[in-house]
Amino acid sequence: MRRAVENVVRNALRFSQSGQMVSVRLLRLGQEVQLSIADRGPGVEEGKLAGIFDPFVRIGSPRMGKGYGLGLAIARKAVILQGGTIQARNRAQGGLRVTMTLPLHDPS
Repeated sequence: MRRAVENVVRNALRFSQSGQMVSVRLLRLGQEVQLSIADRGPGVEEGKLAGIFDPFVRIGSPRMGKGYGLGLAIARKAVILQGGTIQARNRAQGGLRVTMTLPLHDPS
């Protein structure tokens, strides 16, 4: 899960301009926790949103940088292995929000 969060936060920072805020929010919703990471970057074309968690998918952008398109695929795999879900949506005010929802596990 550490790698999943790191990959999503790194993408949010990469696609944000210098000085823009990336927000990270953690909420408890009953028997789940929801981690939301939002940026103010260019977002993703609506038709490409569903595929950004697939391996080797890279969205064309001047801020793309180096990489192989594996970060979000790794994040999805980690979240699914924990029994959770991950989704991405464009924000009305610009940018992208990635939300991970995970079940709370009884520590005993």
